[in-house]
This record gives sequence, structure tokens and C-alpha cells, in this order.
Amino acid sequence: MIDSYDPQKAPNPKQWLKLEEKDRINLIYGYHVKQNKGIPDIHMHSLMHNIVENQVAMGNKIPVKKH
Repeated sequence: MIDSYDPQKAPNPKQWLKLEEKDRINLIYGYHVKQNKGIPDIHMHSLMHNIVENQVAMGNKIPVKKH
């Protein structure tokens, strides 16, 4: 079970994808709030992290056409 987020350490892909989307975003958001780096739109920043983490976790199953 994943109960924290650190962008420097990839989460377990299967566990990550089992989480509800809102829970993934909340973990990421919580990390950035604690870091207090002055990110202008921390919610949007967290959403972008979530997109990237999801793509990494999906590996070759990414539903994006390769060029």
C-alpha cells in the first residue's frame, strides 16, 4: 500500500495504479505542500506529476501512439 509520495523514488507500478486517481493526486499534493518550494499553482503541478507517474507505471501499456 502506498501512503506517501516522493518524486525521487518511483512508486510500485501495480500499487500506484490500484489507487484512486484522487488519492494519487492527494499524495503528490501533500508532498509538495510539505516541501513548500513556492510552486505558483501547486494543484496543477500535482496533476502533471500524476500524469507522468501514471504513464511510467503503465510502461508499454501507455495508450499514446508512438511516432
